[in-house]
Amino acid sequence: MFETNYKLLESIIDDNKNTEYGKKYNFSEIKTIEDYKKNVPLSKYDDYEPYITRMYEGEKNILIAYPVITYLYTTGSETSIQKNIPLTIKALKNLGNKVFVLRNKTMSKYEKNYNCHILHIINHHIDITKEPPKKCILSDIAYYYFYKDKIEDFNQYFGGLDLAFDIETIYYLYEKIWISILVDYIEVMDAIYLFSVLQFFIEFEKSYKDIISDIRKRKINPKKKLSEKAKKYLLELPVSEERLQFVEMECQKGFDNIASRLWKNLHIIIGIRSKAFIYENKALDKYTKDIDKSSFLFASSESFYAFPIEINSFNYLIDRLFVFMNLFHIMKVIKITIIWKKLF
Repeated sequence: MFETNYKLLESIIDDNKNTEYGKKYNFSEIKTIEDYKKNVPLSKYDDYEPYITRMYEGEKNILIAYPVITYLYTTGSETSIQKNIPLTIKALKNLGNKVFVLRNKTMSKYEKNYNCHILHIINHHIDITKEPPKKCILSDIAYYYFYKDKIEDFNQYFGGLDLAFDIETIYYLYEKIWISILVDYIEVMDAIYLFSVLQFFIEFEKSYKDIISDIRKRKINPKKKLSEKAKKYLLELPVSEERLQFVEMECQKGFDNIASRLWKNLHIIIGIRSKAFIYENKALDKYTKDIDKSSFLFASSESFYAFPIEINSFNYLIDRLFVFMNLFHIMKVIKITIIWKKLF
């Protein structure tokens, strides 16, 4: 672990020694960790912001030498100020590969006897088939990489690419509920945050009667502004009156553990969960008590990501540094390395 982080530090310093930032802090003279600690002060986002602003406006070789594909905007959860984090192409590949491996490793336990039919519950903000905009969020750019490098089979998702990533509507829950009412063989529910899955079940409880009525009429609610592709997909799904009556009957019994009752093959729900969502997770358990939940990844735009120790766990291990800017948080890596050496 120590050697890996040290080599990472060395390579980043060498790659960026001729940037304006690298020259300011004499990267070319840094040969040891002590040199780094002496030359480069502890810093926060405010210290980088002037450099990032210049990069955003088109200047090159300012803070980093690596090509930037987009700027990730954060929610401002720590400071209430939204931040822009330059995302390099190299870092995007590191992220995309790791997310794909962790996610599929999580699902592999359940996929052996199934074809992996995934209900993707999230509203994306960009068309992942096109080059990303100048600013976007982390989850969108990860799926852009999955598409661009053809490492994800989007046929696993109900509705495929057109419906799973329908950016033309804000009524994506209407689409997902329509599908889930008609389809009894959902095997995976997938979202970035488990809170999105909770929103799905809350809306399901609230609107299932109206949507069943729409299904029976074979008519999309005109207030739900869906894309023509989405409408076509929903209206072409086979309708079974027996299935509709079954869903109505189960919902009338109440919504405790409704997921296991409506979808016998549903084995896992995937999305980020953490201590910050502990109360929402308890609410989700009302609907999904008997279903495994996995936070296949913990990540933040500020750089760190980790993997869960086990299914249904809030505990994570830091896997490695994912450096969006390739300069942020190097001091944190050193400190974490020292802590780990003491522990192990």
